[in-house]
Amino acid sequence: MTLILLTLLMFIGGSSESTAGGIKLARIIIGYRGIAWWFKRMFARSKVLVPFTYAGENVPASVAEQEISKNMLVIILSFLTVCLATIVALQFNMFYPDVTSLIFDIVSAMSSCGLSAGYVSAGMPLASKWVFILVMWIGRLEVIPVIVLFMGIFRGSP
Repeated sequence: MTLILLTLLMFIGGSSESTAGGIKLARIIIGYRGIAWWFKRMFARSKVLVPFTYAGENVPASVAEQEISKNMLVIILSFLTVCLATIVALQFNMFYPDVTSLIFDIVSAMSSCGLSAGYVSAGMPLASKWVFILVMWIGRLEVIPVIVLFMGIFRGSP
C-alpha cells in the first residue's frame, strides 16, 4: 500500500511552477473541479447556468472548457504513457514478478524522482533501458510537446 501511495504522489508531482516532475497539482485540481462542474451541468435544468469558479472568480464557460480539456488531455496521456511503458517493459522481461515495483520505477522515471523499487539495474534488458530513457525524456518535456515534435518529424517540413 505504501508503494502505491508513493507512486500516486510521484505521478502528481509538485505544485505549479516547481521543478518537481510529474503532472502538477494544479492540473489535478482543475481536472477534479472540471469533472464536478461537468456533472453539475449535466444534472441541472437546461436553462440553469452553472458557473465554473476558480480562485474565487467565475471563469467563462468557453475558457473553462478549453482549460479543463487541455488539463484532462495531459493527465490521460501521462497515464497512457505509464501504461504503455509498463506493457513494453514487461514484454522484454516476462519473468519479473512484481508489477507494482515496475510501475513505481516507471512513474519515478517519468516524474524525475530518482527513486527505485528494484527493477532498474544494470542487468535489465536493453529494450527496457531505452523505454526508461524515453519515459524520462517524455516526463521532463511533458507529453504534448513530444507529440508535437513527433508529428512534425513524421509529417516532414513544408
